[in-house]
Amino acid sequence: MPVSAGIQIGPYQVLDPLGSGGMGEVYRAKDTRLGRDVAVKVLPRQFASHPERMHRFEQEARAASALNHPAIVTIYDIGTVDTTPYIAMEFVDGKNLHEIIKAGRISLKKVISIASQFVDGLAKAHEAGIVHRDLKPENLMVNGDGFVKILDFGLAKLSYAPTPGTSDVQTETSAGVVMGTAAYMSPEQAAGKLVDFRSDQFSVGSILYEMVTGRKAFAKETAAETMASVIREEPESVSSIDAAIPGPLRWIVERCMAKDPEERYASTRDLARDLQSLRDHFAEIVTSGETRPYLQSSKSSRAAFLFAILTAVILSVAAAIYWAGRKPAQKPVVFRSLTYSGSDSSPAVSPNGELVAFRSDRDGAPKIWLKQLKSGNEIALTDGPDDFPRFSPDGSFLLFIRTEGSVSSLYRVPVLGGEVRKVADDVRSADWSPDGKQIVFIRWVPSRGNLDSHFLTLNPDGSVVRELVVIPQKQLHYARWSPNGACLRKREAE
Repeated sequence: MPVSAGIQIGPYQVLDPLGSGGMGEVYRAKDTRLGRDVAVKVLPRQFASHPERMHRFEQEARAASALNHPAIVTIYDIGTVDTTPYIAMEFVDGKNLHEIIKAGRISLKKVISIASQFVDGLAKAHEAGIVHRDLKPENLMVNGDGFVKILDFGLAKLSYAPTPGTSDVQTETSAGVVMGTAAYMSPEQAAGKLVDFRSDQFSVGSILYEMVTGRKAFAKETAAETMASVIREEPESVSSIDAAIPGPLRWIVERCMAKDPEERYASTRDLARDLQSLRDHFAEIVTSGETRPYLQSSKSSRAAFLFAILTAVILSVAAAIYWAGRKPAQKPVVFRSLTYSGSDSSPAVSPNGELVAFRSDRDGAPKIWLKQLKSGNEIALTDGPDDFPRFSPDGSFLLFIRTEGSVSSLYRVPVLGGEVRKVADDVRSADWSPDGKQIVFIRWVPSRGNLDSHFLTLNPDGSVVRELVVIPQKQLHYARWSPNGACLRKREAE
């Protein structure tokens, strides 16, 4: 049915076009019954010619309309006019995320705000059993107040072929026709396999990647080449594009974009919690006026680094000239206390030298505390009983050992604060590799009336445990990587 300004689609009077694509055409319209603006999507005629798919579309539209969440666009009505199906939904006055990204790089604060909103809505949908399957910047609307709405829930897997000139593709599976956009598809969706909620997580990772780098993770000349890239290739790492991206955000992107769905989040609610925690603590840092090195731009960081080197060289030369021919005076070594409770131990210094993590039982159970050297502020980062903190190489996470009864387990927690997560059970000590991609730990295993020390490595998220070596009949402590990552050091228990 031809659509133009002024015509009536059910109770909705068309005002002007909003956009079009493989899913149909969208118009701003006036609800003549309630006097409000709505968005009306006129769907392809093929929907009406396939009763089974039309029935499934109606079921999913009803399910999506039941999702009461501020980040999900509200569906008001579905119907058919002159054999053409339509759907009426909430009108969002704003820009889609594609337009925002195209206008220029987005600040980290805005990236985290947008992502935490739409992922929270996505988690709500996944908990209701609804998978989007076509999550992309064009389907995320941001209004003038910065609030985000997800569009087109329940529609993507029911559409037919894309309109000419778009990169939308379809894949037939035993579950029906699945629609997606090549650059944001998961590998399993691009390969024509059955997908679940973790497929949407991969799309989240691709969107986040584009928001923080200003470029698509997968972008080839054709949709087929892009899909092949999604399946087989790894995108350039976020940190190599911009080293100033916070470690926790980089880890979220990398985990979402894991090729194997098993390596992504076990639930999208966990992903939402990580983003919300990052958003809350990022806001605290900005509010307090504190600026950490990993929140600065890479350009300013490099400039500061070069300036520091130049200053150090000048000072070294000046000192050498001044002290030449002079015998340095003997000065006493001065020790200063960093903490004053008398109950503190196991210190670890952050890579940038601004923080000290330590164990303290000053208020009962031993916990991991964090001290800001500049301000002197101290906060408890864990609930205990915990010990042996170790900073990740980028300073964004802490490893620690939690002992409950006779069982000691390895945990990690974001330095900015957030959810504490178990990494491995039965761990005596652990350390990060210099590149932060592996963790080595020691596990004692009973053998012939004594204990063998097993050295193992795993990924920071606790996956892929690999045994390196077994030291029989020895109880070893404090596994540590060498600075170049080529070997490990160990200490025998006393």
